[in-house]
Order: sequence, then C-alpha cells, then structure tokens
Amino acid sequence: LEGRVLRDSDTVFQKVAGAYRENFDLEWLPPIGFNNTYALAVRAETAEELGWERISDLAGEADNLTAGFTSEFVARPDGYRALRRTYGLTFGQTMDMDPGLMYPALADGQVDVISAFATDGRIEAYALRLLEDDKGVFPPYDAAPVLRSETLTRYPEIRDALAPLAGAIDDEAMRRLNYEVDELRRPPARVAREWIEARRGEVPEGALTGDPDASAKVPTEGVGRFLARQRRALIIKTLEHLRLTGV
Repeated sequence: LEGRVLRDSDTVFQKVAGAYRENFDLEWLPPIGFNNTYALAVRAETAEELGWERISDLAGEADNLTAGFTSEFVARPDGYRALRRTYGLTFGQTMDMDPGLMYPALADGQVDVISAFATDGRIEAYALRLLEDDKGVFPPYDAAPVLRSETLTRYPEIRDALAPLAGAIDDEAMRRLNYEVDELRRPPARVAREWIEARRGEVPEGALTGDPDASAKVPTEGVGRFLARQRRALIIKTLEHLRLTGV
C-alpha cells in the first residue's frame, strides 16, 4: 500500500480483499467482528487509581514508566514508532520482552505498560486493562475467513455456511473465548460449541445441527451439500483455527 499505514477498517478490508483476489486468487469473506490489533495494557488497579482510560492519559507519566514491548512492536512502523509520533510518548525505560512474558511481568509490577494483543485471554487472566486508542494509531487487524476463489466457485454453499460468523464475535467475546482455552485449558472445540449454543436465538438453526466430528468423515453426497449441512462443525473448526493462528 505504498508505505502508508491505513487505519479505517472498511478501507483496509477492501484493499486487502482486492489484493488477495488479484495476486493470490483468494477470497476474503466478511470479517468476524473482532480486531486483534495492538493495544497498550496496564494493571487495572493502577488505571483505576490514576484515572487512566486512554493512551493520551499517559502523556504526563510516560517519562516515569517502564514499558515492556516485543522487538517486533518496537521495529514495526505501526508499533512504538507510530505511538511516539502520534501521542508524543517516550517511556523512561523500554524493555525488550518475549510475548509470553509480558503479561505476567506487568501483573507482577516489573513493567508499567505493555504492547498487548487486543483479544488475548491473558488480559482477563491477569486483571489488566486496555487503554483506548483515542487517536487511532493502531491499524485494524480484523479476523476474516479466507478461501481459494476456485473453492468458492465450485462450492458456493461454503459462503452460506460461514455467513453466521460475520460480525458475530467482538473483541470482548474473543478475549473471553481465548481465556477459556488458554488459561482454563478447555478444549477449543467444546468452547466453540458452547458459544454457538448460547447464540441459538441469533444463529440460523441450520448452523446448530450436525455432528461436531463430522468434518473428519468422508462425504458421499458431494462436498458442497455436505458443508452446507455441517455448518456447525465448520464454524467450530474455523474458530479453533483462528485461535491457533492468533497464538
């Protein structure tokens, strides 16, 4: 995109979907609803005590704070460099941290702020708070199903089978689902099934029927019809794949 960092979700989706279709013959379906972008996280109790709600609230405190950032966040043009340029923030100390160590380090008080991922289940697990990106510095990383164009042409039923996912999961819901799997060690397929069952009034009834393990069976009626009947299993597998991709 000619070196520009786009931040409008609709614009980004149209640009990316068009580029994937033209260059890779891949088709992007409508976004699922959650945006796993970068975010600044602080301890909830500290935010409550000091009245931190937005990233801008750190402006007068940054010099006295220690930040824990991944090396990727520091190097990326849409990471720390963009944060400094947009908000004028320069932290007193910046520590290069492994993504898996940032969250407990923040909870233990070893650092004061970290570059979190917006839908990470550890935000809830460690009682952290995400600060509002009030100046919109971080670009959208909206999750969406991506399929080969050839596959959709041959089996258009897949589009209908995945349609109930469009806009169905917001950031908060995805954090909760990730928390169930990553922190409570629950099976992803079971967590996904329970999420679907909880939406019985919103998801078409056809998406709630079928054997959750049926996707492992070989269909005898044609792939398109089989997938249309097995919407529930397909959605479960998609959710599980999205979680694993995020990890």
